[in-house]
Amino acid sequence: MARLTDASYLEQRRALVEDWQSGGSGFALSSAMEQLTLHEYYRPAENLTDHEALAHRRKVRKETPSLPQRAGKAYMNRLKAMAVDIVKTELRLQREKVAPPRKKYQRGTRGAIRVGVTMRPVPDYEKLAKAFLEHVRNEEQKKTATTDQDVHAA
Repeated sequence: MARLTDASYLEQRRALVEDWQSGGSGFALSSAMEQLTLHEYYRPAENLTDHEALAHRRKVRKETPSLPQRAGKAYMNRLKAMAVDIVKTELRLQREKVAPPRKKYQRGTRGAIRVGVTMRPVPDYEKLAKAFLEHVRNEEQKKTATTDQDVHAA
């Protein structure tokens, strides 16, 4: 594989930044480790100038020599997964155009649901705190409901 030039690095970084800012659907097609590698090398979640991005690239190349190669593989795997996803979507749309009309919808007869995970490079502590608080509230409600039932049963 050819070495990545500064211009190519910046082009790939721009594509990743655009994807990240629009919800990260392309990231969800990669494994968690590949997402982490892309975040470590390209920093798509950070608002960096081209100069800062290239400085980061040089720094990380010295600190972790294997990261550029791993990031390149992760980037290519991401592109392949996106291409496959596009083809699958187009095939599904074509089948829907030529398929005979379906019978009335019956539970469980629709296609599979795909769930993807988009990993954040840094935890969102505010969201985590909200989730923990909501969990504690739910647990407290369950306890009070159980206590109320015990009182009424007695």
